Amino acid sequence: MRVRGDDLVKDLKKLRKGRGILTSSIISHVGPALGEADCPLSDRELEILRMVEEDRTATDIAYALHLSAGTVRNYISSAMTKLDARNRAHAVRIARDQGWI
Repeated sequence: MRVRGDDLVKDLKKLRKGRGILTSSIISHVGPALGEADCPLSDRELEILRMVEEDRTATDIAYALHLSAGTVRNYISSAMTKLDARNRAHAVRIARDQGWI
């Protein structure tokens, strides 16, 4: 994800004032300078993102993990929210770029 420098500065200023959130854009730009960022995802979310990376559907993942497809979609949605991802592929890319999967 590319972020313009002025947008990153605005995000960092909001975060410093306690009004912002730690977004994937901040993590991807500032995280490496501070060392490896802690992974905000649960073990189950990581497991499911690994399976998404293999192009498996929610139904396939659900069958493999003995979960309902709705539960799998909820885990994917939760991971996307935590990573500020636009879609499941973007969540996988962020997690892979951070070295979490």
